[in-house]
Amino acid sequence: MKYRYLTALSIVFFFVLSEAHSQRFTIGVLSGVNFSNPKGEFTTGKWRSKSGPVNGLSITYSLNKFLSFETELNYLTQYYELLKYKNSSLYYNYLSYRITDLYAPYPVYYDDNSSKWDINLIRIPVSVRFSTPTRLKFSFSAGLYWSFTDSYYFSGSRYSLYPIEYAYLSSRYIPYDIGTLPDKDFGYVFTSSLAYPVGEYFNLYVTGRYFTGRKEYFPSWEGKLRSYELNLGFSYSGIFNKKKNVVEYSPADSLAPQFYIRYKGGVSISSISGDDHNNSYSPRSAFTTGISLVYPAGKHFSFITELLYERKGYKMKGASGTYFRYTENKDYLNDNLIDLDYFVIPFLANLSIGNTWKIFLNTGPYVAFQLSSRVTGTAISEYSSAYSYSYRKIHIYDRLEGEFASNDLGWVVGTGFEIPVCKVFAFELELRYNKGFKNILEDSYFQAPTNDDVIRNNLIAVTAGIRIPIK
Repeated sequence: MKYRYLTALSIVFFFVLSEAHSQRFTIGVLSGVNFSNPKGEFTTGKWRSKSGPVNGLSITYSLNKFLSFETELNYLTQYYELLKYKNSSLYYNYLSYRITDLYAPYPVYYDDNSSKWDINLIRIPVSVRFSTPTRLKFSFSAGLYWSFTDSYYFSGSRYSLYPIEYAYLSSRYIPYDIGTLPDKDFGYVFTSSLAYPVGEYFNLYVTGRYFTGRKEYFPSWEGKLRSYELNLGFSYSGIFNKKKNVVEYSPADSLAPQFYIRYKGGVSISSISGDDHNNSYSPRSAFTTGISLVYPAGKHFSFITELLYERKGYKMKGASGTYFRYTENKDYLNDNLIDLDYFVIPFLANLSIGNTWKIFLNTGPYVAFQLSSRVTGTAISEYSSAYSYSYRKIHIYDRLEGEFASNDLGWVVGTGFEIPVCKVFAFELELRYNKGFKNILEDSYFQAPTNDDVIRNNLIAVTAGIRIPIK
């Protein structure tokens, strides 16, 4: 089946080639590395991030100096490894006056009991790309991809470790079926890149990419493929070109910038709001970074869109039936940190006051896409009866993609000031508040009248950035 898709793609490439004209068609080769990071709800072990190779061919068709369509044909290998662990438990029998330490300190990773998947894929991404019309070209693209499983290899134990907390018994093994991997997948791709010309028609570029799939590849955990990539590429734009690939500027280009790019980063304090047990949660510090595009619409007014990486989340300390939110049963005494990583895209209106030194106000909605979610920390479980006492300490490293929504919506309000630097650039400092409108907690079997079933994100961030004009 996959060869039919490759044939169809070849036909499309042929027609694009036949219709291409001067300075619109670019071909390239790329090579790099991907870092596996599966998406799912994993509570039986820690997934180790492993690197694998990526190679491919690219084709780009430019509509104008800002927008283009791009597609690729990639061959890659993704390596996934699950390291299983066990718990630390103490059992005291009053009748025999015997203390039994059943398990070693947790987590213990069993190299001889780990599960490994080597998956070879043929992948076809299709994206829309926005680029700056500058010599050092910055680009951002987003789109879809389709992939086809060429082959895969599984190694390791086909058993999951299940501890039994009784004296003189260490563990037992329950078999599970790893299943047959899907023969195809589809998902989303986001790319940012920098390109620099090294000749009349040649360019070198480096890209960072994020791929997230939609099909289940790990049936026991409803896990999906996901990876981050770093690639180095080489492109050629001289096919069918009759003149040099140079950028022509009009006199107006030197008068005023068409837009600005702003590189920013900073620190943040995130928290959540929800039901009646907000005292069970506390804020946590994190960081944020990203790129802004500023479109001037007048002397004191502009529109801003951004692509940001934000780590949100909270701390949870107290008794609960789960590791990441309050429930009425209090099986565990938690001291945990919840990490929620997002791509955030705000759409802002900017109003400024001043000529050289400016004070500004930003406001507008945002949409966020979850990259990953996890809980780390410790939980203590105690049980006592007339005959025995048990103490169990759990060191947690669990993925929670199945418990939190894949996207978020909210509103941004920010204020700051801008100082010119070297007459061309500008330094900006901003204080920003994000308020989430959406309940990010998915429906689950933990729901009860006294449980926390509503959680919304809040974020306060202080960022510094450099604004660069694009003429």
